[in-house]
Amino acid sequence: MFEILFGQPRTIARYRSAPLQKERLQYLSHCERLGIKIETLRKIAYHQWDLVRILDLHDNDSSNLSKIENALRRWSSPAERKSRSRAGRRFFGHAERWMRFMGWFEPRAMFHSHTREVAIFATRMASERGWAKKTIDDCCRTVDSFFRLAG
Repeated sequence: MFEILFGQPRTIARYRSAPLQKERLQYLSHCERLGIKIETLRKIAYHQWDLVRILDLHDNDSSNLSKIENALRRWSSPAERKSRSRAGRRFFGHAERWMRFMGWFEPRAMFHSHTREVAIFATRMASERGWAKKTIDDCCRTVDSFFRLAG
């Protein structure tokens, strides 16, 4: 996969030697099967590598979950954000989806104080608007992320 995404041997070697290679490749393959474009796969791979490096994540490290949750909490604090907001949101989105795919978030991280309102919103969008399940799920995920970060 890295050979497809990157042309330079040094870059390929860097991605191959970084921790959590199996987990990173597993998620990239999953994204490829979903039909995600190669340019986006390259961004996801870059964000994975950056996350592994920034958080000093390693294979079979039981502290990974707490490191990730703490980093994402720090990221959500406005004083800590140094990058452009759009780039930061993209990085956070890629990281969050990878972490969820790997099962690295505890269930409590999924809830917020407006869970009931989001459920009502989903029901109304299905019954009153006739939105597709995928559209409703995507909207609810976005709203849930907002409430978790704002919480």
